[in-house]
Amino acid sequence: MGLQLGRLRHPEPRHRQLGRHRRAGTLGHRIDDAGQPHRGRPAARTGAHGAPAEQLRPDLARAGTASQSSTDGAADAAYATDGDTSTDTRTLSEPGAWWQVDLGEARRVGQVEVWNNTAMTTADFDVQLARAADFADATTLHVTGRSLRPTLLDTDAEARYIRIKLTGTGPVALAHVLVHPART
Repeated sequence: MGLQLGRLRHPEPRHRQLGRHRRAGTLGHRIDDAGQPHRGRPAARTGAHGAPAEQLRPDLARAGTASQSSTDGAADAAYATDGDTSTDTRTLSEPGAWWQVDLGEARRVGQVEVWNNTAMTTADFDVQLARAADFADATTLHVTGRSLRPTLLDTDAEARYIRIKLTGTGPVALAHVLVHPART
């Protein structure tokens, strides 16, 4: 009587259990196992380990005009809206220092995303959303303590101007500020 060795069978990888998808032509179109175009919605790019890809939300601040109360060295106000979190904008240390963006027209804002600089300088500030340049009609959201990377502030306000203003004395130093429209 001989000894028979069985063949170890590994379970199918998760992506194969869910169906085989091959790219065809343009990125995002799926082909089924029979080689026919998939009739469902286009495939989303996947992140690490096959997780769904994050859907990026529009950033209204990116097309806006940034300004600030003062500038420390070459740390221009526009660095906070350039899409690069390795560049910082900085004001001088002063009472009520501020950074702001003009969106060009009033928009319905759903969230403001504030990325502090790597030294976590910006602390105890108000985020003001206003239709008028004098901020007389501003909706104000207060952040106590240091801003994180990121600090997410949910709102539902009509605004053209978004200002980050210290409530005390110090510099405003930001790596990135994003303004997301309200979901419809």
